[in-house]
Amino acid sequence: MIIEEARKIAIIDYLAYLDIYPVCETNGKCSFFCPFEKNSLIPSFEVDLARNQWHDFFIDMKGDLISFGTRFHNCSLFDFLQKLDDFSLSLLPEGRLDKLTGKNQRQPGIRIISVEPISSPELIQFLKAKKIVLELANNYFHELEIEFPLIGNRLKVLGLPNESGGFQLRALNFKGSTSSDVSFIDNDACSLVVIDDLLDCLVAMQGNPDLPFPTNWLVLNGQGMNAKVDEIMLLHDEVYLLLGNDKDTSGIRKRALSLASGNSIKITDLAPLDHNFNTISEWVFNNTQNVRSAPVSKNSREDHRPRGFRR
Repeated sequence: MIIEEARKIAIIDYLAYLDIYPVCETNGKCSFFCPFEKNSLIPSFEVDLARNQWHDFFIDMKGDLISFGTRFHNCSLFDFLQKLDDFSLSLLPEGRLDKLTGKNQRQPGIRIISVEPISSPELIQFLKAKKIVLELANNYFHELEIEFPLIGNRLKVLGLPNESGGFQLRALNFKGSTSSDVSFIDNDACSLVVIDDLLDCLVAMQGNPDLPFPTNWLVLNGQGMNAKVDEIMLLHDEVYLLLGNDKDTSGIRKRALSLASGNSIKITDLAPLDHNFNTISEWVFNNTQNVRSAPVSKNSREDHRPRGFRR
């Protein structure tokens, strides 16, 4: 089999061939226990069905079927392509692929058990490692205990409310959502910061002197540009793009600049020019001499809803 043909094979089909099945499916993304770790208890391995790409948050690696196969089988590209010659969907026992893709039944999503302020030692240590102040995190995040109904496993995670009424979920070696959407933090400001990652957002809140203060925040959560993002941007006089330099953000940047050209919006692109930094968080901390502590609301957290989120 040639490389071009191999890349057309759906990763979830090959996982089914290996008897590897998801623990949940949300918004076109399936979560699995890490295939590279035999005793994994956290579903850190995610497959984007539309893009046919995998991302394992435990080992912090991602790629296509070829990169998965060569790592999983610990073999060369040539050897893996030979293995794919033996692979065929016709070899799958009846019902196995249906079990994976949900042709007969939809895979259960994530069930929320509880929503509380952040208090778990594991999550507090996770925030500390990310250099995020707990008091600030508690103003925007919640501690959620979630369950994967298919297997009954429970996990405590950070949850950021989004515009669909769901949560974006993060923990060590885990990333997911109950219903994926953008998150808009409304501080009644005329300016807006557009950023892709929810943890990068908190880091930037703590210390980026290039940003106005106060300002509103729009966390894309991997959604890219869409009509909802356009609508939120058009509500502001100034928009600051705090995005990375990878190819996934280049399209976002182009559409934002195009939107501004036809409207009275001032766009400032704060993309790091230094490609040595892998994340916006790294760039912020390496370009900020005096880290500023963002104010924390003393208001009550009724209905588990943090101050500043539009509903």
